[in-house]
Amino acid sequence: MADVRNYKRINPLDLNQNVRIGVVFPFDVSGVFRSSNTTREQVKSNIIHVLLTDPGEKYYNSSFGVGLKQLLFEQNIDTGEIEGRITSQLGLYVPEIEVKNVMVKDPPNDHKIYVTLSYNLVLNGDEDSIQLNFNMS
Repeated sequence: MADVRNYKRINPLDLNQNVRIGVVFPFDVSGVFRSSNTTREQVKSNIIHVLLTDPGEKYYNSSFGVGLKQLLFEQNIDTGEIEGRITSQLGLYVPEIEVKNVMVKDPPNDHKIYVTLSYNLVLNGDEDSIQLNFNMS
C-alpha cells in the first residue's frame, strides 16, 4: 500500500499553462496587467495586496488592509501591534498560507519600515518569504 503523505500536492490549476490564476500586484508602470501562472505567484501577490492596502481604501470592505504606508508619518510605531495586525489580516484574507514569522523593523528617526514575512503554503507546505521596504522618499 502506498503512503500518500510522502507525495507533493499540486494545485490542478498549476498544471495547465493556458490557465491564468489572477492578476499580479503591484501593477506595472505601463498600466498593463500581468497575469499569474501559478497559485504560488498569486498567493504572493495577494499578500502584497493586503500589506499595501490602507484600511478604508477598498470599497465595500473598509477593514481590508494593514495600512503600512500611513505608518511612515507616525512618531512612535508599536511594531508588535503591526505584526499582530499583519498576522490577523493575512489569516482573514489569505487563508492559503500559514504565517510562520512576521518581523517589523522601524529604525528611529529614519522614516522607514522594513517588513519581513515568512510563511508556508497550506496546500503543499512549501516555504516562501516576502520582504517589503517602505520609505518616505
